[in-house]
Amino acid sequence: MSVNRHHAAAAAITALRYNGANLEVALHWLSAWRKGAPPRRHGFNTDALWHHKPAMMVCRVVKGKSLTCVRGGALLRVALGFDITNKDLLTLIPRDQRTPRLDWAWAITEGAITVLYRQFKSKDGSEGLAQGIALPFSGEDSSGGRHFLMHTNWRPVGTDWIMGNVDVDLKDPSDRRMISFMTEPEYLPQAASL
Repeated sequence: MSVNRHHAAAAAITALRYNGANLEVALHWLSAWRKGAPPRRHGFNTDALWHHKPAMMVCRVVKGKSLTCVRGGALLRVALGFDITNKDLLTLIPRDQRTPRLDWAWAITEGAITVLYRQFKSKDGSEGLAQGIALPFSGEDSSGGRHFLMHTNWRPVGTDWIMGNVDVDLKDPSDRRMISFMTEPEYLPQAASL
């Protein structure tokens, strides 16, 4: 990957309209690139984003085999009602969606960023649409696993802080888009100043 890949990633973030906390996380990810490549998982300092860390999830994917949450933040535990760390993420979705979701996760690790929108409904009646993002890390472990970071801009309000008091639609995001930064930059929109 080259400097052009960095520009392509910045342009993709702009095109996908990352906002708020997600944009802050993405800018930190862009600043951590080295030698024209995204940061490695262990080289990405999540402590620098301490205020967003509870809404982060690190995933590990093995091509055609598995998709696991390596680390799930505290806000995910509040939203889901359970700790997602070390869980097989494919078990949370219907069987007919597992292969496409596995392919989607692998595509991220090959050099793509994504945005999706998920419905959150509180037991007290309030609801909202939260933006989620996924950003790849460089490298592959000895078992063929690759990692990527997910972050949501959902934050609990009112009774949402009570574990299990929020319904989250994990199966059907209302909108999911992906842009590869391996695509030549001239085919991508211009990046705003990031």
